[in-house]
Amino acid sequence: MGLTSIDARIYYLAGGVVEPINPNAYTNADTFVRTVNMNDEHGDADVSTRSSRMRKHEPSTRDYSLECEGLADASDTAYTAFHNAYLNRSTLGIIALDDDIDTAGSTGTIGDFKVFNWSINQSDVEGSQTVSFTLRPARTTFEATTYTVTT
Repeated sequence: MGLTSIDARIYYLAGGVVEPINPNAYTNADTFVRTVNMNDEHGDADVSTRSSRMRKHEPSTRDYSLECEGLADASDTAYTAFHNAYLNRSTLGIIALDDDIDTAGSTGTIGDFKVFNWSINQSDVEGSQTVSFTLRPARTTFEATTYTVTT
């Protein structure tokens, strides 16, 4: 199973991932985050040699991001946490799953992430505002990796 924009769940922890991982320490961002799209692709490394007649390629470092959209509501604690992380360039521990964090077998990604853009959008429906933002793995001692809920 992978993340989809319909079923994805985002959980966050201010300051980043703490080991051992305690899923109960993470806050569900479902009051704020409405859609999540996972982007995962390998970079392209040129491995041609002088004798190559055609350019040869190998996958290199993965480029991973979570494209999110949520309701712009400054009174929501999740909105405030993500907005402050953007403004302060601070790290959030993120668990992005395809089901609830208390459902055994839920899979996704865990890692330290930073917010890389913050765009407020005016919705024509009901006059509400939404915010689009991108989460990317941060440079920390915890390497982002796949995660499966076991309990």
